[in-house]
Amino acid sequence: MRHKQIYLIMTICIALAGIAAFLFHDQTATAKQGYASPVIPLEWKEVLEHDRFSDQPTILLKDRRYSAAECPSFITEEEDVMLSAEALRTCMKTLSFSDGNGLFTLLRGTVSITFNLETDEVDNGISVYTEAGAVREIGGTYYVSASAFCQELGYSFSYDVATHEVTLIEKRSSFLPSAFSFVEIGRLPEVLNQGSFGTCWAFAPLSAAESSLLPETKTVFSRDHLVLTNSFGAYYEGGNRQAALSYLLSWTGPVEDESDIYGDGETNENLSAAYHVQGAWLMNEPSVADIKEAVYLYGGVEASIYLCMADETALSDTFRYYNEEAYAYCYFGTRSVNHDILIVGWDDSFSRKNFKNNSNIRGNGAFLCLNSWGDSFGNDGLFWVSYYDTGLAQNAMCFTSVEAADNYDHIYQTDLCGLTADVGYNDETAWFANVYTASGHEWLEAAGFYTLGEDSEYEIYLVHNFEEEGDFAERTFLKRGVIDHPGYTTVELDKPVLLSKNETYAIVVRLTTPGIAYPVGAEQRTGDVQNVNIKDGEGYISSNGKRFRRTEETLSCNVCLKAYTSDAE
Repeated sequence: MRHKQIYLIMTICIALAGIAAFLFHDQTATAKQGYASPVIPLEWKEVLEHDRFSDQPTILLKDRRYSAAECPSFITEEEDVMLSAEALRTCMKTLSFSDGNGLFTLLRGTVSITFNLETDEVDNGISVYTEAGAVREIGGTYYVSASAFCQELGYSFSYDVATHEVTLIEKRSSFLPSAFSFVEIGRLPEVLNQGSFGTCWAFAPLSAAESSLLPETKTVFSRDHLVLTNSFGAYYEGGNRQAALSYLLSWTGPVEDESDIYGDGETNENLSAAYHVQGAWLMNEPSVADIKEAVYLYGGVEASIYLCMADETALSDTFRYYNEEAYAYCYFGTRSVNHDILIVGWDDSFSRKNFKNNSNIRGNGAFLCLNSWGDSFGNDGLFWVSYYDTGLAQNAMCFTSVEAADNYDHIYQTDLCGLTADVGYNDETAWFANVYTASGHEWLEAAGFYTLGEDSEYEIYLVHNFEEEGDFAERTFLKRGVIDHPGYTTVELDKPVLLSKNETYAIVVRLTTPGIAYPVGAEQRTGDVQNVNIKDGEGYISSNGKRFRRTEETLSCNVCLKAYTSDAE
């Protein structure tokens, strides 16, 4: 037997030697310096570079590590770091956008750089030069060469080949210019008129979503659909930003305006969302800098002010605080906010003398705002609101992620009214979970939840084949990270997880939010929100990740924790 094995091995070796001789018998061995790279078509080369490392580089900035999912990037054959538009925004506070005609622009502070993807020309406002491969568009995502433009954007960078880690060092203290306007960059949404209805609460948030898609995509969303199909039951005579937010996060909308015309009192509840809102920054008493950052990086900021508009007394009151000649408004007092607007820019040098009764205004500066009273109001629908307006800085909202409607195939949720309460254990840390059943063979790709403060640390786990509370001990770790701002965030998993058809599974989150004693977002019936259904969910909460309690039974609420999947079949 042993001799047969030896004979077989020798036969294989001889055969291999013969094949090698056949392939190379007509070649003469020579030596030359260097080597010739194989010729690869450009489109394939870009794909290969994009997938060069299975673990794409992480980004280190001020001792904070951003994963590849948070800040996508890749390394070229020349070991140049190509940063995605999302990485530029998240890590480097740089605004980027395309005009759809081959021009791609970066904005940071006073720096403006425009790239021509067809000619490789770069215009930095001082000179025009050629930089081949400085910007690449791959699969609808734009990537920018870090080595070529970090210096101009106020950063230095280094790349560690061994660890696949990019280190960015900021050299400039501020990324915000002293003046900025959506009018200048083509990001101003269409000026609309709410008419006689009390629907400013629907106009401002949808204008915010529209602005986040500009200038690449220009669209108008249906205010009527939001007014008539939101889960709060709000109608033409009033509503709030939470009704709008929950409508968008639940994928009830938005729908195109032409699908549901405004003001006719009729709607089609079977319409599908044209886009999926996946993230929002909820600002409680934001600073001027917070609002500027949100406008600059994400799009228009929905905010509320006190603005009288109902009767003759109110009308005179309005003009008591409004300078028609300068389109300037500032209210200084204790009245409650009553009108929603969209912040679309600012000017630090806008003189306080432009405002009536300016003795209470401590300095210059104003936000450029879009109203919903048509283009006959203000300067073609725009007006200025002082930084010192007492109502403006109470609450605000912007959308950090508005994606194509095919980003995921399914959304699993029980919180159609969204965040109406916060629960926990009088501690910064709490665990929470939701149980769902997969409708088919699906990839679990992301989870979404609210954070109620800044710098929230999270860990996400999954329990396969969930049956009872004891199964939480069998959870599998999926991802950890930090969320900078309060609001709603969709966290994309580093690797999708396969779910079987009809499999019952649990998404589990451990959340720590500094300074917040009740950090878990919940949907609970309140005085203003009566349409909450707690019979549709199976939510849990725990103080330590060991013993979990049903929230529907013990707290009369649903857990705000969504799951996003894509079909595996």
